[in-house]
Amino acid sequence: MRTLDRHGDQAELVRAEAARDRRWRPLRELVRSTPDLLAAARPCWTASPLVVPQLLPADARFDVVVLDAASSTRLAEVVSALGRGRQVVVVGDPHQAGPSTTLVPQGRPGGSSAFDALRELLPAVRLRTSHGALNEQVVAFAGAHVYDGGVHTLPAASAAGALALEVVDGTGLLVAGQEAVESTDAEVQRVVELVLAHVRARPAESLGVVTLSSAHAQRIEQALRLELSRHPDGAAFVAAEGPERFFVKVADRAQGDTRDAVILSVGFGRTPHGR
Repeated sequence: MRTLDRHGDQAELVRAEAARDRRWRPLRELVRSTPDLLAAARPCWTASPLVVPQLLPADARFDVVVLDAASSTRLAEVVSALGRGRQVVVVGDPHQAGPSTTLVPQGRPGGSSAFDALRELLPAVRLRTSHGALNEQVVAFAGAHVYDGGVHTLPAASAAGALALEVVDGTGLLVAGQEAVESTDAEVQRVVELVLAHVRARPAESLGVVTLSSAHAQRIEQALRLELSRHPDGAAFVAAEGPERFFVKVADRAQGDTRDAVILSVGFGRTPHGR
């Protein structure tokens, strides 16, 4: 109310804009004309860093800019957002794959992230408790093998096993243009079987298939499309309306996604000669 009293001209402009049913001003222009009123009415803004330059004029300022998922974002993509903050908080995980990079056969994620660049400049605080929906056993596995035992979670509601290993014949033929065997028939077939088993046993639970190469993801999608055409229940599960219940994605594009169950399909195999 104090802002309304102090900036009556801005209030009139916003009211006039809200009364329109078409031909609205671009938000960037509206922010430039009514910065005090919009900041008071909506003190917290959420946007992709890529659209910040389109939404906000260069001189727009926020007390704090929080950059989330900085490990999967390039520095060049967030400079505009960072430049509009008086203080910056960067959230990320150095163990995640880099921004929009598919793991290559040598296992090297390509490209540095905004988190990698900014962690050299800012004081760091390491969070040690996971408050997400991950199962306790999954977090314990990651904590032991990736985070040196430094990550913990709240006790799980169920003591049922959350991890299982499926071993297949990891032998295949090289495909022209690929440096390694990125997908094997046996693994593709086993993933299809596991997806169908999930649909039959737990149709109410969501499922994700994560691979380590795009070639393997494409082969799994093709095999699933063919197999699901013979199973109406499976086709309905994949095509269900509402929140996405099923996906097949490469690992770097699955970061941040949470599903009731996840199949991690490595894909890479040996040639018939053992390479």
